[in-house]
Amino acid sequence: MTRPSGPLLALVLALAGCPSGAVDDDDAVDVDDVVDDDDVGDDDDATPPEGCVSVSGTVTVPDGISTPDQLRVDLCSGECRTETPEPDGSYAFDCVPVRSWAFDVVSGHPNEANAFVPISLEQGADRVLDPVILATQFTQPVPSVATEVGLGAGVWLTVDQSQLTLGDVSGDLFAVAVPPEARLPVELDGEVLAMWYLEPFDVPVSPPAALRIQNSWGVASGDVTAWVGSYIDAAWLPLNDLVVTDEALTASLPLISTLVLIQAP
Repeated sequence: MTRPSGPLLALVLALAGCPSGAVDDDDAVDVDDVVDDDDVGDDDDATPPEGCVSVSGTVTVPDGISTPDQLRVDLCSGECRTETPEPDGSYAFDCVPVRSWAFDVVSGHPNEANAFVPISLEQGADRVLDPVILATQFTQPVPSVATEVGLGAGVWLTVDQSQLTLGDVSGDLFAVAVPPEARLPVELDGEVLAMWYLEPFDVPVSPPAALRIQNSWGVASGDVTAWVGSYIDAAWLPLNDLVVTDEALTASLPLISTLVLIQAP
């Protein structure tokens, strides 16, 4: 799904500390100040300057709706950096400052989900991230009155249009389950039990929507935690009111974004 643009993008970036068209000189790292392409670009053995690493990988689109070069790879954390993948899906960011970032791959197709996770970069540890863009044939419009809507993949959400006051609400609601082999790394303690990309991506829900997930794993209370990824915070937010029964897991969802269930370590 397409990320917010125009005035809406300016609002989202402003909330993230990244004003549209400008980077806060007090908070953001100017990449040109960190590394000079003329100094490192001609030396294959050059070591990245202290305080930055590379982020690279290959985007794949198994459902074949979009091609990789029709997608956009974003890294945002106070500042935003963008790359368009090559036709073979490869992309690379050089000298990314060491801190937490929101990493996502954006598709313009209404049936494809954004692939998003928060990541933390550490000095001396280049990262390789290989996102998989997943699609669905099952979408639902946002209801005008509060209604429980099946998003697919065993996920339901009770929501109405008045709760989605910010973000890109032009798209329909849907969820795609991310199989283990397609999952981006989740930097939380414990094993990932399940992962979904929810759309429309990165939309706050106020008041939070009632989330229901089919308990197809037979987990019990205390065995699992639920988290949603925040693009603005570049972090995972816990769903602290999670209730687990034999039939379902329920919680309040403050944000439509990547959702994960984590088995307790």
